[in-house]
Amino acid sequence: MKIDVNLTKALADIAGSKEFELEFPNKSSMKLSEFFSELVKKHPRMQDLLFESDGSINYHILIFVNDKPIQNKDEKTTKLTNGDIVSFFPIIGGG
Repeated sequence: MKIDVNLTKALADIAGSKEFELEFPNKSSMKLSEFFSELVKKHPRMQDLLFESDGSINYHILIFVNDKPIQNKDEKTTKLTNGDIVSFFPIIGGG
């Protein structure tokens, strides 16, 4: 199974690329939370940018799976399959 990953600048600086593919050869699907664990294993410095200390998704980051926004409650139920795209975007505010 292959998952495409799209990152913001700050995360891309950690990963070394704005877009890349993660491969999971022995999987046909996985929960989004499992994907996050694997992503952080590969790029440990992303932990503090993506997640709060309690393990919930950082409220400054929007996560999309195939252009559908994912919220904290969806993290445990959303499943990924081959070819899915996971994108990370910062919440931009100002005034």
